[in-house]
Amino acid sequence: MSTLRVRHHTQRRRLVGGARGPTPAESSRWFRAGLEPYEPTGDGVWLIRRLEVRTVVPSSESASAGGRRLAAAVARAVDDVVAAGPNPPDVLWFPDRAAYLAQWVLDLVRGCADGRWEYHGLTGGSPSGALHDVATAEPSVLLAALLSCGHSQLDEVVERIDPVDAAAIAHALATGSGAMDVRELAGVVRGLGEAGRLPAEVRQATLAVVLALARGDAVSPTAAACARDLVVVAGALAGRPALERAALARALAEGDWRTAAWAGASEAVAALVPWDPGNRRAAVAELAPREPAVNPDPGTEHASRFGGIYLLLPLLAELPLREATRGWPPLGAVLPDRIVAAVAIACVIGHARAGAVLADPGLQLALGLDGTGDDELAAWADGVTVAQRAALRAAFEPVLARRAPAIDADLADPGLLPTRLVGTRFASTARVAGAALLRELSFRLPGMAAAGADHLRRNVLAFEATVRVGDDDEPVVVLLGHPPLGLLLNLTGMDRCRFRLEATGEREWVLTRRG
Repeated sequence: MSTLRVRHHTQRRRLVGGARGPTPAESSRWFRAGLEPYEPTGDGVWLIRRLEVRTVVPSSESASAGGRRLAAAVARAVDDVVAAGPNPPDVLWFPDRAAYLAQWVLDLVRGCADGRWEYHGLTGGSPSGALHDVATAEPSVLLAALLSCGHSQLDEVVERIDPVDAAAIAHALATGSGAMDVRELAGVVRGLGEAGRLPAEVRQATLAVVLALARGDAVSPTAAACARDLVVVAGALAGRPALERAALARALAEGDWRTAAWAGASEAVAALVPWDPGNRRAAVAELAPREPAVNPDPGTEHASRFGGIYLLLPLLAELPLREATRGWPPLGAVLPDRIVAAVAIACVIGHARAGAVLADPGLQLALGLDGTGDDELAAWADGVTVAQRAALRAAFEPVLARRAPAIDADLADPGLLPTRLVGTRFASTARVAGAALLRELSFRLPGMAAAGADHLRRNVLAFEATVRVGDDDEPVVVLLGHPPLGLLLNLTGMDRCRFRLEATGEREWVLTRRG
């Protein structure tokens, strides 16, 4: 059923010949009554900024007849506008209310919704508060609007919502009543984390999980509450060395609360204490990261969750890695410049996934890491001296100066600190190399020179890839997925290039796009 909503109605009347018309209140009342049976033509939501209608009402007619006559004139004018089609910016059309709210949401988070006539009644106060109000009033419509947004757009929306409002919105959108599959729920949390789409703030992350779950079915309040618990657990597991992570996961799964608390996971303990033991074990098992095997054999193919790695590999040649690590100890048979290169790539892809990035088979092959894991790396980093760390910073100074001022923000960004991978003492040194590598990427992309690390991760580096390893004399072919801003890679040719790496000798690496 179509509905006409008149937001503001103004009458200007001229009486001639001494006629006495109805009072303005009577006229408005009968005008509304005359419009009640009217159903506008056309589908969707039409927004008409201003509609001027003139009509003549005989003085002999009653107030009700005059109101119906004016309503009929307005109805004809509305039908004429609809028949003529949209005419921005004064006549706008959306397929439905959800599409209208989706556009409002995007304009809201971009800061361009205030003062727009078409959003009258929606905006006011903070963007976060406005979203909270609409979620309370129209939860199902707002949910449909949010789910129509692309992943990068939705991530931007979630990050702009204040944590308190994020919790309230997640609660408002959780209107389902179906059964909850804890494995599926934990899989969604893990998947968002691996894709770099799980915010660090727990309430924002919970909202992100609720929205991801809602793409499949309505989310119940119980599922939303469990999502929050699993977000806390995922945060406790993320970024730890493999052995420490496995021990913590085992303690949480088995309800060994003392061990988990000693490991610094008291919030995860509090989240899981009320859980049924069976569900707890299933959820933690699903959350625990699965590390792929390293060093792929010739003739194999593997899927990488971190396609951005392969965009960064050819950029390593721009960094003074050999000079910066001269005199450093190797890690077994692995040269120190390759270790720093691996850590720099892990910094750029995201510290929360650093361990999984290091274990990526393609990265292991590209840098000749020989199965190096995060435990060995942490021990090696602890042995790097103060003088050696200072030498790295000095060697990178020309690079840092060349990429200023954008790089200044990176050197203060905690998101580029791989503390759990290499320890506190070496993390800030690793961040120097990571920031330099990040800017080698951003300065090659049109309009992205000063883009933040999180923005680049979400829009340029967040995609999957397939790595095909042939025989020793055949190239390694990397089929890249499609990031949100893949057009920029296409414009620069970064997604279709050939290069060689020291660790793989004369073997060529070929980057190309999936069909």
